[in-house]
Amino acid sequence: MNSLQHSRALGVTLGLALGLTGVACDPAPRAPEEAAVELEPEAPAPVELAQHDPSNSETDAAAPPTERARTPEDWRPWVEAEVTKIRDADPDFYGAIRALSPTETRAGSLRIVDPALHDARALPLLLDRLLHEARAPEYRAALVDAAARTGGDLGPPVLDLLAEEREPQVRVVLVATLRRADVKHATLGVTRALQDRDPQVRTTAAQVAGYVKDGAALTAPLQAALDDREVSVRSMAARALGIHELAEATPKLTALLADDAPEVRLAALRALGRVDPASARELPQLQTLRADPDPRVKRAAEKLAAP
Repeated sequence: MNSLQHSRALGVTLGLALGLTGVACDPAPRAPEEAAVELEPEAPAPVELAQHDPSNSETDAAAPPTERARTPEDWRPWVEAEVTKIRDADPDFYGAIRALSPTETRAGSLRIVDPALHDARALPLLLDRLLHEARAPEYRAALVDAAARTGGDLGPPVLDLLAEEREPQVRVVLVATLRRADVKHATLGVTRALQDRDPQVRTTAAQVAGYVKDGAALTAPLQAALDDREVSVRSMAARALGIHELAEATPKLTALLADDAPEVRLAALRALGRVDPASARELPQLQTLRADPDPRVKRAAEKLAAP
């Protein structure tokens, strides 16, 4: 599979996964000085972050969010207790959530859309279904996506389920939910997912890393990801390091300016321009990149070199 085919396949798999918050592709605002450095839009990422914004759904938008659920670390007994409580107190709501089924989107993925997902009580019911229903990977991925859109805390379940889930398609969606997790669970989950055996999971983890508030805690695993054999992982890891402006990664990012993949060279150059624009302009490699065979890299180098 060539790089273009891989990117397309990755986009189909992750179209559902990363439409959980409707956030634009770059999670961090650009500093004024960087705006002059990086005028050229980034090359399309293999993951479209806001492809399926739930707020764009008329059905989902019909009801405002209710009180957000909090999930304890010992979440399995909590799920069992909550399911029993909801079933006894509101059997209609219990039945409605149990009956929800995903439908196919125009992108070809499965998705559950219903106003009831705005009710935080739906979270334990969806987690219970995820634990006990024998379903195809696409169906389970849709359940994870729906659970994320309840607004509840998925951090503790995601850490456990990532270790247990065999299907990479489901692990991709689990990792994507970490954008909404607290720093502790997001950092642990991304760190583990960056070591996943599946490249799509690792790519998602590298991209989600850009959304974790404490980026410094991910410096070491992201730097390790710069050595990944997959182009998409290396480029997304470089991008995340640049978003968090982690100067410790400068030597490895500089080395990636000679990477065989233009996507990686571009991401590394932009990251260096974000970390320290003045130093990046003085890099000897910049002159070589101004003649790069890839037009995107060439334009980015020329803009960075401009006074």
